[in-house]
Amino acid sequence: MTQWDNFDCTLATALSELPPSEETVRDVTPWRTAMDRIILGLCLTCFTLNVWYLQCLLPAVGSLLIYFGFRTLRHGNRWFLYAWYISICKVIVLYIAMIFDATPFADDIPIGWAVLFMAMTFALFSFFHLGLTQAAREVGQAPQRRPALWAVAWYAMLVLMALFVPDIGWLGVIPALIAFVCIIRSMLHIKEDLENWGYAVRAAPVKIGCGRFSILYLSSLLLAVLLTAAASNHIAVPSYEQVLNSPETASIEANLQDLGFPEDLLERLPDEELLRLEDAYFCSVHRNGDKADAGSKKGIKAIRFDTVYVQTAPHTIRVYEFFNFQEDILRSNFRTMTMLEPTRSAQVSDITGGLTWSMDGTAYRSQLPISRQTHESMFFGSSTLPSAIFSYPFFSKERAGYMAYTSYEDDDKNLTCSVLRAYLTTYRNFYPYRKLTTDTFQTDWYAQSYSTFVFLTES
Repeated sequence: MTQWDNFDCTLATALSELPPSEETVRDVTPWRTAMDRIILGLCLTCFTLNVWYLQCLLPAVGSLLIYFGFRTLRHGNRWFLYAWYISICKVIVLYIAMIFDATPFADDIPIGWAVLFMAMTFALFSFFHLGLTQAAREVGQAPQRRPALWAVAWYAMLVLMALFVPDIGWLGVIPALIAFVCIIRSMLHIKEDLENWGYAVRAAPVKIGCGRFSILYLSSLLLAVLLTAAASNHIAVPSYEQVLNSPETASIEANLQDLGFPEDLLERLPDEELLRLEDAYFCSVHRNGDKADAGSKKGIKAIRFDTVYVQTAPHTIRVYEFFNFQEDILRSNFRTMTMLEPTRSAQVSDITGGLTWSMDGTAYRSQLPISRQTHESMFFGSSTLPSAIFSYPFFSKERAGYMAYTSYEDDDKNLTCSVLRAYLTTYRNFYPYRKLTTDTFQTDWYAQSYSTFVFLTES
């Protein structure tokens, strides 16, 4: 049985119902369903909410609805067909853009993409207007309302406000919202007018229904976004199996233990780090216990800090900021940033760092890539501090690490301090991909240690 045989059967069955049911009317007049989808799709794509990822979900669903609406109307006239082509392009571009947002290049999207998307929106509204006008002419009527044409002007106004007055706030949002509501109401009226004038369309045949197409599109998009975001937020670090320290450093290690350097922390240091402590003669240890000194509620529970000061000369110390994760939490598989803040009066040099973890009973270690990141302080303003961004391997355990530096103080200084901060990936940074924030008011995964040291002076 062909599609039109089904249509005839539906129509014949509907004759026995007076008046016909709403479901029967929609079956035999695809014009109404198509227009409802287009109008709802425009509502979802023109305004979004930046909560619960609705800024991603609503445009995706809205673009699909616009595509389905014009897919039904594409045999109505050539303007609806052109609008359908544009809707296909918008669905494809949106799919690519959402995956691109999961990569570190999300902030580097070329201006050409934005121009292309705006051009497609203008073209869609324009073809929609021409299609509605042609539909009215086919039934010998002249439409009194031109909502799609007003939508072109409305969208142009939004573009101009975004370019020239981006901080207009509610002063611009409220009038734009009121104008959009009026446009949507006008579209609903012209839909009813065309239906009352007797305009009808023959639904174009499709191979994949709306429901199945939506499931395939949205599920594949979700999978692609999650895989891309997971790959982008995981930083692979070179690793090598941890081995016992060489005999050359055995005496240094024994001396450090005699000075009070904890053995469990000493095991994390490689040979090249131990050689820096050959002249050590004083050691001060600050252990935080089961939680960090400060941070967010989740961050304090997740990370523990230990600080060891090793004095190697009258005014020179080597500072070790150790950290370890209390649990093998999933988010430590993604970007983690540690940031050092030595006392501002010190001359800091020779900054190093390392990671340790275990997997299948084997201990591994890796060097930390040291860089510098901007830190915004409520009290001291903006500064650039030594930092490291890294990830632990998936399925690893006993995740720990350290950052170290050499600090020199002038003769008149006998007290110094050190701070280490740790920031973990949150859902705000995971997708869309964003740099890890150092603003403690915008992250719920943050912890820090703070300790002081008094120099040992000669009596």
